[in-house]
Amino acid sequence: MIPKIISLYLPQFHEVKENSEWYGEGFTDWVAVRNAKPLFENHVQPRKPLDNNYYDLSDASVLKWQADLARSYGVDGFCFYHYWFDSETRLLEKPVELLLQHKEIDIEYCLSWVNESWKRTWSNVEKGNVWCDTFDKDKEKKDRNDRGLLVKQRYGREEEWLKHIEYLIPFFKDERYIRVEGKPVLCLYQPCEIACIKAMIDLWNSRLQKENIDGVYLIGASYGKTYSKNVDISYHHEPGTAFASCRASKEYIKSPEGTEFFEYDTLWKHLLAKVELGKIGCAFTDFDASPRKGNRGIIVKGSSPEKFAEHFTAFLRKNVQVGNKLVFVNAWNEWGEGMYLEPCEDYGYGYLQAVSTARQNVICDENSMPKEMIVPTEQTEKKSVAKSALQVNVFNQWLYACRKGICAAEFFEKYHYQTVAIYGMGILGKQLKEELVDSAIHVPYYIDMMAVPGQESFKRVTLEEDLPEVDCIVVTALAEFDQIYDVLKGKTEAAIVNISEIFEDLY
Repeated sequence: MIPKIISLYLPQFHEVKENSEWYGEGFTDWVAVRNAKPLFENHVQPRKPLDNNYYDLSDASVLKWQADLARSYGVDGFCFYHYWFDSETRLLEKPVELLLQHKEIDIEYCLSWVNESWKRTWSNVEKGNVWCDTFDKDKEKKDRNDRGLLVKQRYGREEEWLKHIEYLIPFFKDERYIRVEGKPVLCLYQPCEIACIKAMIDLWNSRLQKENIDGVYLIGASYGKTYSKNVDISYHHEPGTAFASCRASKEYIKSPEGTEFFEYDTLWKHLLAKVELGKIGCAFTDFDASPRKGNRGIIVKGSSPEKFAEHFTAFLRKNVQVGNKLVFVNAWNEWGEGMYLEPCEDYGYGYLQAVSTARQNVICDENSMPKEMIVPTEQTEKKSVAKSALQVNVFNQWLYACRKGICAAEFFEKYHYQTVAIYGMGILGKQLKEELVDSAIHVPYYIDMMAVPGQESFKRVTLEEDLPEVDCIVVTALAEFDQIYDVLKGKTEAAIVNISEIFEDLY
């Protein structure tokens, strides 16, 4: 079974007063991305989102767009970075809080506690993250009485731990929240830095028991050979671990200005070698930290969506072989480090299509694996894989049609279907409804036995009701089409169409 694909998610794209104070009024990561400069010939900077979509994550509609886009290309969920510095201080929390409020946004998610201090470029604080040093307003200041600390990570004791878990409980109880072994997942960015981790987790689990939650499932990031014994499982935070391997083997170049250059294929060689049972794998799309660090950053050369598709296919296949159920991708929207799946001006939807292609490759290639390497699956899991393959095939057809300038509305116009109902408001159904919004085709209602009333902005009916008259009903539940067809045939005079027929007919 293909592991659940979770993309790491940066919530930096909305204004907060702290960033304005530290980096300039109105600062978000888009400022760094837009102001990036090419450092050498053929250096692709600045990176630009497709259609100049410099979005604001304080807008819930952006989250919905991202969620629908992710799921349509086979990304199962997001792992939001969570910045909790102490019981009184947290930053960049608004996007995930918006997601919690808007239950109609259809995406699985979890949190990754980035437990480290933030400091200035010139700081003499021993440990901490200098996040965007090219925009540090006071980067020349070297006052001995000011150690350059922006915000300090503090753990406190029982009272602070309880405040933290109380904040997390509403997320843990959300039906969309990712669970492993029935427990809500929490990733820890620097688990080895939490000296009080055992006592803190014991207290958390005791509190969660009162909410009928069987404890928290901890996933600890590892860099190189550093692992924590106090987590349920570790994951290789890439490309950080691959950077460490390449430095150890001297497979990189450092310029006189301080820039470190790594080759994409070499990093992936090291990354794939570390995929193993009991350690969650983490893929990455690309890496270029020059928007934030200038010539002091790390730059990866030789990446492309085609190469990512090739390496990600091998990555998924290996995780299937060892039986891992979850993998991470770095990242959904880390634009300031060149790691993103989101569509961009240079490659369009290329990196997202690479995810879809890799999933389909692994599904189609499953029979070619040595039998002893295939992890046995239950019958329900086999059905799920087959369903995913059908969905991916339709999305590939749909994407090809879009590139050719073909719209789904043309199918209905061709056969004079003016009113259309949609059976199944999952990913395919929502995408079809959205595409028909600006067309002459009217969608008066949808049929969905599993949907919650009120989730959609138009009428929902069930098969227990009389179906209002329409010209056509499009079935998006691909794996169950034959059974659904038989039921609908006895309830309507409308044409009944499998959604895959639309694109097969149009080209």
